[in-house]
Amino acid sequence: MGGFTYRTELDSQPAIQSVILFMQRPIAINALKQKINDKILENQDYYRFHSIIDDELENFTTVQVKLEDHIRTLSLKKSENPTSYYGGATDEDAAFRNLVSDVTSRPLDKKKPLWEIVVVDDYHSKGFVIIWRIHHVIGDGSALVLCCQSLFDGDAVQKIEQMISNQRASMSNKAKSNVVSEHSETTGASKISSSESSSKQVKLCGFNLRPLLRLIKFDSWYPIFMVALWFVIGFFRILIKWVWNGVTAGLDPHTVLKREHGAPITAEKRVAFSTNEISIEEARSVSRKVNATINDLMLCCLAGAVDKYTEHKKQPVKRQDIRITTPVNIRTSIEDFKVPRNKFGFMVSNLPLGITDCVERLNWIKKEMDYNKQLPERYFTYFLTYVVQKVLPKAVINKLYGYMSYLQSGIVTNVQSPPGQLAIDGVPMSSSVALTPVPPGSSLGVAVLSYHNYINISMTTEKTVIPDPELLMQYLLEEYQTVKNRLYDTKQ
Repeated sequence: MGGFTYRTELDSQPAIQSVILFMQRPIAINALKQKINDKILENQDYYRFHSIIDDELENFTTVQVKLEDHIRTLSLKKSENPTSYYGGATDEDAAFRNLVSDVTSRPLDKKKPLWEIVVVDDYHSKGFVIIWRIHHVIGDGSALVLCCQSLFDGDAVQKIEQMISNQRASMSNKAKSNVVSEHSETTGASKISSSESSSKQVKLCGFNLRPLLRLIKFDSWYPIFMVALWFVIGFFRILIKWVWNGVTAGLDPHTVLKREHGAPITAEKRVAFSTNEISIEEARSVSRKVNATINDLMLCCLAGAVDKYTEHKKQPVKRQDIRITTPVNIRTSIEDFKVPRNKFGFMVSNLPLGITDCVERLNWIKKEMDYNKQLPERYFTYFLTYVVQKVLPKAVINKLYGYMSYLQSGIVTNVQSPPGQLAIDGVPMSSSVALTPVPPGSSLGVAVLSYHNYINISMTTEKTVIPDPELLMQYLLEEYQTVKNRLYDTKQ
């Protein structure tokens, strides 16, 4: 997947992801450099951080890394004048958005290892800021979390194991809702009782397989059978879904999130953030009112925000569905997390516009996402991109990817951080946000990161299409308050 993003990126839209760490107090630059040298550059598992890749993406070649080429300091103030801020801003927050927008707009030097760290030491209202950028060819969002974890105090592996344990528990709960089974108390194994399960359903991709399973003796090889059948049935349902999306894509009207087809893609990006404004427990309580997830809730708020942004642009709000891409991590073991790499697929989902009732919109999104989660689309796309980049020439891949990217309006990703508050050399991290690259053909990238009891959100946009993402972020937060007021019981 990393090679695929490397081949398909444009100079104006590099496949670079970032994480911003807001530290409560300053950290000595020399101490930060020493930690990166010890934890990253001298760790052979992180060989991509001290290697360059050839144009054919066949080999990583180790090179000597000069930290001064990869770590730099920027200031929010352009002069001693207290009102002279970066990019002509009149306050620190706007200046920081300008600075991150400029940093995000610039590609990395491909003659050097594809990563950099930008330090901002004069953002007084937020503290000491570390911006870490890595190219997708090094790894995905989970790999970036792993790299940051190496800098934090404590046992990085232990914290990642806890994160994986939480993921497995979540996946187990989801599996129980999709496949009804009896659990043996003596063995701990999951079975279906031949005498008591005749009235129960075994659902796979929305189908009840009970009539089929009655015809065979499946007790011993039931898990293998279900996985194989899941992929077979899921493949055809994915095919139908993609064909339908391809047929109907041209019928979708133009929205405020998309440039005109064929219009040039510009390099300038704009960013906006929301940190420590949405409580995880509060959001979980709100979403559970309709048995939805926090991700469903955030998508609901995003859809409502797009409607408000459309009204702001003096365009009519119509009932229509736009498509978004959601990257999905497919790692399953601690070994998968030890080495930075790309191991994710993606789902293509519909986002409803024009539904004014927020609860109705949330229920619509829950139904859409529940259906997509039943499909093996994330595994299918992971292997498909691997095969495509190995078989097709680069020119064909770029044309195909550019067309497919234009059929969707944005990318929405979720980045999970290890539990608890983190620190570097005893300095606590107060907050953190992730930034996702915007694919060619799209103009919006949204990243949702959970850290220390809060949900933090970022938006990255193409400036010529969405020049004011801070307004779109404001509308998203307003939509969250609207949904919360409708569903949240303060007595809980």
